[in-house]
Amino acid sequence: MKSDESETVGWDLEVFCDGGPLLVEVKGLLGDRLVCELTPNEYAKMMMRANRSRYIVFVVNNALAASPASPIASVFEHVKGRIWRTGDGRELAIRETKAAILSAGRSAS
Repeated sequence: MKSDESETVGWDLEVFCDGGPLLVEVKGLLGDRLVCELTPNEYAKMMMRANRSRYIVFVVNNALAASPASPIASVFEHVKGRIWRTGDGRELAIRETKAAILSAGRSAS
């Protein structure tokens, strides 16, 4: 396994298997609702035809849960086209968006 987080390649980890490396994007969520965002780069790499069969979206809900709650992992793998699904049949709903980063400097007063 190799961490690629600091290299902005479009995924966090490369996990080496018999069929070549899996490209794993990891998302940690505080609650039990599975809603997360990909950066434009992550999304572009996920959707690239050359990457789809190797791109995994690994989401951990309740990532910082304290006992008796526990983290819940979901592993989404490419099925076809724009479909990523878990082994138990849950499917990612993908909604493309446009985004902006807003910031403010100090007041001139």
